[in-house]
Amino acid sequence: MSKIYTSGLTISQNIHIRKVRRLPMKGNILVKEGDRTKASQPVAEADIQGIMGTVKVSSILGINPDMTAAAMVLKEGDSVEKGDLLAKHSAFFGLLKSACKSPYSGKIEMINPLTGSVGIRLPSTKVRLTAYLPGTVTEVSGGDTVVIEADGALLQGIFGIGGEGFGTITMLAGSPDAVVLPEQITGKHKGCLLVCGASIGIEVLRKAQAVGAAGLIAGAMPDTNIKAYLGRDIGVAITGDENIPMSVILTEGFGSIPMSDKAFGLLKSCEGQEASFNGATQIRAGVMRPEVITAAREKAGATEAPDYDLKPGRSVRITSYPYFCMTGVITELPEEPRSIETGAKVRIMKVRLADGRTVDIPRSNAEIIA
Repeated sequence: MSKIYTSGLTISQNIHIRKVRRLPMKGNILVKEGDRTKASQPVAEADIQGIMGTVKVSSILGINPDMTAAAMVLKEGDSVEKGDLLAKHSAFFGLLKSACKSPYSGKIEMINPLTGSVGIRLPSTKVRLTAYLPGTVTEVSGGDTVVIEADGALLQGIFGIGGEGFGTITMLAGSPDAVVLPEQITGKHKGCLLVCGASIGIEVLRKAQAVGAAGLIAGAMPDTNIKAYLGRDIGVAITGDENIPMSVILTEGFGSIPMSDKAFGLLKSCEGQEASFNGATQIRAGVMRPEVITAAREKAGATEAPDYDLKPGRSVRITSYPYFCMTGVITELPEEPRSIETGAKVRIMKVRLADGRTVDIPRSNAEIIA
Protein backbone atom coordinates (compact mmCIF):
# COMPACT_ATOMS: atom_id res chain seq x y z
CA MET A 1 0.00 0.00 0.00
CA SER A 2 2.86 2.42 0.68
CA LYS A 3 3.65 2.61 -3.04
CA ILE A 4 0.57 4.71 -3.73
CA TYR A 5 1.74 7.58 -1.55
CA THR A 6 4.89 8.69 -3.30
CA SER A 7 6.48 9.16 -6.69
CA GLY A 8 9.95 8.08 -7.65
CA LEU A 9 13.06 9.62 -9.09
CA THR A 10 15.41 7.16 -10.81
CA ILE A 11 19.20 7.40 -10.49
CA SER A 12 20.49 4.03 -11.62
CA GLN A 13 23.79 2.73 -12.97
CA ASN A 14 22.23 -0.28 -14.69
CA ILE A 15 18.57 -0.33 -15.66
CA HIS A 16 16.47 -1.52 -18.58
CA ILE A 17 15.31 1.46 -20.65
CA ARG A 18 12.40 1.43 -23.08
CA LYS A 19 11.64 4.37 -25.35
CA VAL A 20 8.55 4.74 -27.54
CA ARG A 21 9.24 7.00 -30.52
CA ARG A 22 6.01 8.13 -32.17
CA LEU A 23 5.33 10.39 -35.14
CA PRO A 24 2.45 12.91 -34.87
CA MET A 25 0.91 11.21 -37.92
CA LYS A 26 1.47 8.11 -40.03
CA GLY A 27 4.63 8.21 -42.10
CA ASN A 28 7.60 6.10 -43.13
CA ILE A 29 9.36 3.79 -40.69
CA LEU A 30 13.07 3.61 -41.53
CA VAL A 31 14.07 0.64 -39.35
CA LYS A 32 12.81 -2.88 -38.69
CA GLU A 33 12.58 -5.06 -35.60
CA GLY A 34 15.95 -6.35 -34.50
CA ASP A 35 17.92 -3.43 -35.94
CA ARG A 36 20.60 -1.83 -33.78
CA THR A 37 20.33 1.95 -33.54
CA LYS A 38 22.60 4.89 -32.90
CA ALA A 39 21.25 7.78 -30.84
CA SER A 40 21.16 10.30 -33.69
CA GLN A 41 19.96 7.80 -36.32
CA PRO A 42 16.61 8.66 -38.01
CA VAL A 43 14.07 5.90 -37.37
CA ALA A 44 10.86 7.43 -38.78
CA GLU A 45 9.77 10.40 -40.84
CA ALA A 46 6.60 12.02 -42.12
CA ASP A 47 5.56 15.01 -44.24
CA ILE A 48 3.13 17.37 -42.53
CA GLN A 49 1.01 19.17 -45.09
CA GLY A 50 1.57 22.91 -45.25
CA ILE A 51 -1.16 25.34 -44.27
CA MET A 52 -3.39 27.04 -46.82
CA GLY A 53 -2.51 30.67 -47.44
CA THR A 54 -5.36 32.81 -48.77
CA VAL A 55 -4.89 35.77 -51.12
CA LYS A 56 -7.89 38.09 -51.69
CA VAL A 57 -7.10 38.65 -55.36
CA SER A 58 -10.37 40.35 -56.38
CA SER A 59 -10.05 42.91 -53.59
CA ILE A 60 -6.41 43.65 -54.47
CA LEU A 61 -7.24 44.08 -58.18
CA GLY A 62 -10.48 45.93 -57.53
CA ILE A 63 -12.61 43.54 -59.60
CA ASN A 64 -15.70 41.44 -59.05
CA PRO A 65 -15.04 37.97 -57.53
CA ASP A 66 -16.34 36.20 -60.65
CA MET A 67 -13.62 37.91 -62.72
CA THR A 68 -10.79 36.41 -60.67
CA ALA A 69 -10.18 33.32 -62.82
CA ALA A 70 -9.84 35.42 -65.95
CA ALA A 71 -7.37 37.74 -64.22
CA MET A 72 -5.11 34.91 -63.10
CA VAL A 73 -1.68 34.62 -64.69
CA LEU A 74 -1.27 31.16 -63.12
CA LYS A 75 -3.80 28.35 -62.83
CA GLU A 76 -4.70 25.71 -60.26
CA GLY A 77 -1.88 23.21 -59.78
CA ASP A 78 0.86 25.67 -60.73
CA SER A 79 3.79 26.28 -58.38
CA VAL A 80 4.43 29.83 -57.30
CA GLU A 81 7.24 31.64 -55.49
CA LYS A 82 6.82 34.53 -53.10
CA GLY A 83 6.79 37.74 -55.14
CA ASP A 84 5.69 36.09 -58.40
CA LEU A 85 2.91 37.75 -60.39
CA LEU A 86 -0.29 35.95 -59.46
CA ALA A 87 -2.96 37.96 -61.32
CA LYS A 88 -3.36 41.25 -63.24
CA HIS A 89 -6.14 43.44 -64.55
CA SER A 90 -6.42 46.49 -66.76
CA ALA A 91 -9.32 48.86 -67.38
CA PHE A 92 -10.16 51.98 -69.39
CA PHE A 93 -8.30 50.79 -72.47
CA GLY A 94 -5.26 49.85 -70.44
CA LEU A 95 -4.93 53.18 -68.70
CA LEU A 96 -5.63 51.68 -65.27
CA LYS A 97 -3.55 48.67 -64.41
CA SER A 98 -3.39 46.61 -61.24
CA ALA A 99 -1.38 43.56 -60.24
CA CYS A 100 -1.38 41.02 -57.46
CA LYS A 101 1.84 39.33 -56.39
CA SER A 102 1.95 36.19 -54.30
CA PRO A 103 2.84 36.67 -50.62
CA TYR A 104 3.61 32.94 -50.33
CA SER A 105 5.63 30.20 -51.96
CA GLY A 106 3.71 27.01 -52.64
CA LYS A 107 1.17 25.51 -55.04
CA ILE A 108 -2.09 27.08 -56.19
CA GLU A 109 -4.80 24.79 -54.92
CA MET A 110 -7.98 26.82 -55.27
CA ILE A 111 -9.44 29.75 -57.22
CA ASN A 112 -12.80 30.69 -55.72
CA PRO A 113 -15.13 32.65 -58.08
CA LEU A 114 -17.58 33.36 -55.25
CA THR A 115 -15.14 35.09 -52.91
CA GLY A 116 -12.43 36.12 -55.36
CA SER A 117 -9.83 34.43 -53.20
CA VAL A 118 -6.95 32.18 -54.25
CA GLY A 119 -5.71 29.42 -51.97
CA ILE A 120 -1.99 28.62 -52.00
CA ARG A 121 -0.84 25.45 -50.23
CA LEU A 122 2.45 26.17 -48.48
CA PRO A 123 5.25 23.55 -48.70
CA SER A 124 5.01 20.53 -46.44
CA THR A 125 7.28 20.18 -43.40
CA LYS A 126 9.30 17.02 -42.90
CA VAL A 127 9.25 15.62 -39.37
CA ARG A 128 12.07 13.23 -38.59
CA LEU A 129 12.42 11.16 -35.43
CA THR A 130 15.81 9.99 -34.24
CA ALA A 131 16.29 6.84 -32.21
CA TYR A 132 17.41 8.96 -29.22
CA LEU A 133 18.37 5.71 -27.46
CA PRO A 134 21.23 3.60 -28.83
CA GLY A 135 19.81 0.10 -28.53
CA THR A 136 17.66 -2.49 -30.31
CA VAL A 137 14.37 -1.95 -32.16
CA THR A 138 11.90 -4.27 -30.44
CA GLU A 139 8.64 -3.13 -32.04
CA VAL A 140 7.43 -1.34 -35.17
CA SER A 141 3.70 -0.65 -35.46
CA GLY A 142 1.00 1.47 -37.05
CA GLY A 143 3.25 3.29 -39.49
CA ASP A 144 4.06 5.81 -36.78
CA THR A 145 5.65 4.00 -33.80
CA VAL A 146 9.08 2.56 -33.09
CA VAL A 147 10.05 1.05 -29.73
CA ILE A 148 13.73 0.92 -28.80
CA GLU A 149 15.16 -0.84 -25.75
CA ALA A 150 18.58 -0.98 -24.11
CA ASP A 151 20.33 -1.47 -20.79
CA GLY A 152 22.28 1.43 -19.37
CA ALA A 153 22.51 4.24 -16.84
CA LEU A 154 19.57 6.59 -16.24
CA LEU A 155 19.48 9.79 -14.22
CA GLN A 156 16.23 11.73 -13.83
CA GLY A 157 16.27 15.37 -12.73
CA ILE A 158 13.75 17.67 -11.07
CA PHE A 159 13.42 20.37 -13.72
CA GLY A 160 14.77 21.11 -17.16
CA ILE A 161 14.41 23.31 -20.22
CA GLY A 162 15.17 22.53 -23.85
CA GLY A 163 14.54 19.36 -25.81
CA GLU A 164 16.50 16.28 -26.81
CA GLY A 165 20.24 16.38 -27.37
CA PHE A 166 23.38 14.28 -27.51
CA GLY A 167 26.82 14.94 -26.07
CA THR A 168 29.86 13.60 -24.24
CA ILE A 169 29.54 13.71 -20.46
CA THR A 170 32.25 16.08 -19.23
CA MET A 171 32.86 16.87 -15.55
CA LEU A 172 33.53 20.54 -14.81
CA ALA A 173 32.93 20.19 -11.06
CA GLY A 174 35.23 18.18 -8.85
CA SER A 175 32.59 17.66 -6.16
CA PRO A 176 28.80 17.90 -5.78
CA ASP A 177 29.03 21.27 -4.00
CA ALA A 178 31.63 22.86 -6.30
CA VAL A 179 30.72 26.13 -8.01
CA VAL A 180 31.78 26.21 -11.66
CA LEU A 181 33.17 29.48 -13.06
CA PRO A 182 32.80 30.74 -16.65
CA GLU A 183 36.56 30.58 -17.30
CA GLN A 184 36.47 26.79 -16.82
CA ILE A 185 34.52 26.50 -20.07
CA THR A 186 36.55 26.61 -23.28
CA GLY A 187 36.21 25.77 -26.95
CA LYS A 188 37.07 22.13 -26.29
CA HIS A 189 33.67 21.74 -24.62
CA LYS A 190 31.75 22.12 -27.88
CA GLY A 191 29.20 19.31 -28.19
CA CYS A 192 29.61 18.22 -24.55
CA LEU A 193 27.10 17.68 -21.75
CA LEU A 194 28.76 19.72 -19.00
CA VAL A 195 28.34 18.57 -15.41
CA CYS A 196 28.41 21.27 -12.72
CA GLY A 197 28.06 20.77 -8.98
CA ALA A 198 25.97 23.28 -7.08
CA SER A 199 24.23 26.46 -8.26
CA ILE A 200 25.22 27.91 -11.64
CA GLY A 201 25.26 31.57 -12.63
CA ILE A 202 23.92 33.16 -15.78
CA GLU A 203 27.49 33.83 -16.95
CA VAL A 204 28.18 30.09 -16.94
CA LEU A 205 25.06 29.44 -19.01
CA ARG A 206 25.99 32.07 -21.56
CA LYS A 207 29.60 30.91 -21.82
CA ALA A 208 28.52 27.28 -22.29
CA GLN A 209 26.11 28.31 -25.02
CA ALA A 210 28.73 30.52 -26.68
CA VAL A 211 31.23 27.65 -27.04
CA GLY A 212 28.54 25.34 -28.43
CA ALA A 213 28.01 23.01 -25.48
CA ALA A 214 25.18 20.56 -26.14
CA GLY A 215 23.77 20.69 -22.63
CA LEU A 216 24.43 21.50 -19.00
CA ILE A 217 23.43 19.66 -15.84
CA ALA A 218 23.72 21.05 -12.31
CA GLY A 219 22.25 20.69 -8.86
CA ALA A 220 20.26 23.92 -8.97
CA MET A 221 20.11 27.52 -10.04
CA PRO A 222 17.95 30.52 -9.16
CA ASP A 223 14.77 30.77 -11.20
CA THR A 224 15.81 34.34 -12.11
CA ASN A 225 18.73 32.84 -14.07
CA ILE A 226 16.33 30.71 -16.10
CA LYS A 227 14.33 33.83 -16.96
CA ALA A 228 17.53 35.69 -17.89
CA TYR A 229 18.74 32.80 -20.06
CA LEU A 230 15.43 32.47 -21.93
CA GLY A 231 14.66 36.18 -22.00
CA ARG A 232 11.17 35.57 -20.64
CA ASP A 233 9.22 33.94 -17.83
CA ILE A 234 8.55 30.24 -18.11
CA GLY A 235 5.59 28.19 -16.92
CA VAL A 236 6.22 25.17 -14.74
CA ALA A 237 3.60 22.82 -16.16
CA ILE A 238 5.35 21.71 -19.37
CA THR A 239 8.77 22.58 -20.78
CA GLY A 240 10.91 21.24 -23.61
CA ASP A 241 9.88 23.27 -26.67
CA GLU A 242 11.94 26.36 -25.84
CA ASN A 243 13.87 27.71 -28.81
CA ILE A 244 17.33 27.39 -27.25
CA PRO A 245 20.47 25.67 -28.55
CA MET A 246 21.47 24.18 -25.20
CA SER A 247 19.29 22.15 -22.83
CA VAL A 248 19.66 22.62 -19.06
CA ILE A 249 18.82 19.99 -16.42
CA LEU A 250 18.60 20.54 -12.65
CA THR A 251 18.84 17.50 -10.39
CA GLU A 252 17.78 19.09 -7.09
CA GLY A 253 15.69 22.23 -7.62
CA PHE A 254 15.98 26.02 -7.53
CA GLY A 255 18.31 28.26 -5.59
CA SER A 256 21.72 27.07 -4.43
CA ILE A 257 21.71 23.32 -3.73
CA PRO A 258 24.63 20.91 -4.22
CA MET A 259 24.01 18.00 -6.55
CA SER A 260 23.24 14.83 -4.62
CA ASP A 261 26.15 12.47 -4.04
CA LYS A 262 24.27 9.71 -5.86
CA ALA A 263 23.61 11.80 -8.98
CA PHE A 264 27.13 13.22 -9.06
CA GLY A 265 28.67 9.79 -8.58
CA LEU A 266 26.64 8.33 -11.44
CA LEU A 267 27.66 11.11 -13.82
CA LYS A 268 31.28 10.81 -12.71
CA SER A 269 31.26 7.09 -13.47
CA CYS A 270 29.95 7.87 -16.98
CA GLU A 271 32.48 10.60 -17.77
CA GLY A 272 33.63 10.44 -21.38
CA GLN A 273 30.62 8.42 -22.52
CA GLU A 274 28.14 9.60 -25.12
CA ALA A 275 24.82 10.51 -23.52
CA SER A 276 21.29 11.18 -24.73
CA PHE A 277 19.47 13.83 -22.70
CA ASN A 278 16.20 15.70 -22.66
CA GLY A 279 15.24 18.76 -20.64
CA ALA A 280 11.49 18.32 -21.19
CA THR A 281 9.57 18.42 -17.90
CA GLN A 282 5.89 17.86 -17.20
CA ILE A 283 4.76 18.47 -13.63
CA ARG A 284 1.06 17.66 -13.90
CA ALA A 285 -0.69 14.43 -14.86
CA GLY A 286 1.53 12.22 -16.99
CA VAL A 287 4.68 13.35 -15.15
CA MET A 288 7.77 13.53 -17.36
CA ARG A 289 11.22 14.03 -15.89
CA PRO A 290 14.26 15.59 -17.54
CA GLU A 291 16.81 12.81 -18.03
CA VAL A 292 20.32 11.75 -18.95
CA ILE A 293 20.89 8.29 -20.47
CA THR A 294 24.05 6.41 -21.33
CA ALA A 295 23.12 3.12 -22.94
CA ALA A 296 25.36 0.07 -23.30
CA ARG A 297 25.73 -1.21 -26.85
CA GLU A 298 25.53 -4.78 -25.59
CA LYS A 299 23.10 -6.23 -23.07
CA ALA A 300 24.47 -5.54 -19.61
CA GLY A 301 23.00 -8.59 -17.89
CA ALA A 302 20.85 -8.32 -14.78
CA THR A 303 19.49 -4.80 -14.42
CA GLU A 304 18.13 -2.93 -11.45
CA ALA A 305 14.37 -2.71 -11.01
CA PRO A 306 13.51 0.67 -9.45
CA ASP A 307 11.97 0.17 -6.02
CA TYR A 308 9.59 2.96 -5.07
CA ASP A 309 8.23 1.34 -1.91
CA LEU A 310 8.35 3.34 1.30
CA LYS A 311 10.45 1.81 4.05
CA PRO A 312 12.91 2.98 6.69
CA GLY A 313 16.36 3.60 5.27
CA ARG A 314 15.09 4.84 1.89
CA SER A 315 16.40 8.18 0.58
CA VAL A 316 13.73 10.76 -0.28
CA ARG A 317 13.50 14.29 -1.57
CA ILE A 318 10.88 16.55 0.02
CA THR A 319 8.58 18.36 -2.41
CA SER A 320 6.78 20.82 -0.11
CA TYR A 321 7.51 23.96 1.93
CA PRO A 322 9.39 24.54 4.27
CA TYR A 323 11.76 21.67 3.37
CA PHE A 324 11.38 21.87 -0.42
CA CYS A 325 14.17 20.05 -2.29
CA MET A 326 15.88 18.89 0.91
CA THR A 327 16.90 15.25 0.98
CA GLY A 328 16.96 12.81 3.85
CA VAL A 329 16.44 9.26 4.99
CA ILE A 330 13.20 7.72 6.24
CA THR A 331 13.59 6.70 9.89
CA GLU A 332 10.02 5.73 10.73
CA LEU A 333 6.61 5.19 9.10
CA PRO A 334 3.92 5.65 11.76
CA GLU A 335 0.75 3.71 10.95
CA GLU A 336 -1.79 6.09 12.50
CA PRO A 337 -2.64 9.35 10.69
CA ARG A 338 -1.37 12.48 12.43
CA SER A 339 -2.41 16.12 12.34
CA ILE A 340 -0.27 18.55 10.35
CA GLU A 341 -0.12 22.36 10.35
CA THR A 342 -3.10 22.70 8.02
CA GLY A 343 -5.27 20.76 10.47
CA ALA A 344 -5.63 17.77 8.16
CA LYS A 345 -4.93 14.25 9.39
CA VAL A 346 -2.60 12.37 7.08
CA ARG A 347 -0.19 9.47 7.15
CA ILE A 348 3.34 10.76 7.61
CA MET A 349 6.94 9.66 7.47
CA LYS A 350 9.73 10.71 9.79
CA VAL A 351 12.72 11.88 7.78
CA ARG A 352 16.24 12.58 9.05
CA LEU A 353 17.57 15.49 7.01
CA ALA A 354 21.18 15.93 5.93
CA ASP A 355 21.67 18.53 8.71
CA GLY A 356 20.66 16.01 11.38
CA ARG A 357 17.12 17.24 12.07
CA THR A 358 14.25 14.76 12.06
CA VAL A 359 11.00 16.14 10.66
CA ASP A 360 7.48 14.86 10.03
CA ILE A 361 6.48 14.90 6.35
CA PRO A 362 3.17 13.85 4.73
CA ARG A 363 3.90 10.78 2.64
CA SER A 364 2.50 12.49 -0.45
CA ASN A 365 5.01 15.33 -0.08
CA ALA A 366 8.15 13.35 -0.79
CA GLU A 367 9.56 11.29 -3.61
CA ILE A 368 11.76 8.22 -3.45
CA ILE A 369 15.29 8.54 -4.86
CA ALA A 370 15.63 5.08 -6.40
